[in-house]
Amino acid sequence: TLFERPGRIFQRQELFAKIFADDNPSREPTDELDASSQRKLDALVRALRKELTRSGEKDLIRTIRGIGYAAESQS
Repeated sequence: TLFERPGRIFQRQELFAKIFADDNPSREPTDELDASSQRKLDALVRALRKELTRSGEKDLIRTIRGIGYAAESQS
């Protein structure tokens, strides 16, 4: 989702709903995240960043404080 739309800011709730849709199909993208869900999303983003930098790529994920995440263009 992030890398399909570089530059677009995804709210945390929206990303969580898209990534974990199979875990909770009734979840709406606008539902507030509880602390456990926030940690789950943060851990996933942290692991993705680690894999990107381990393979020699620069960190293309920007944290938008208080909102969510965005991917930078790979060019």
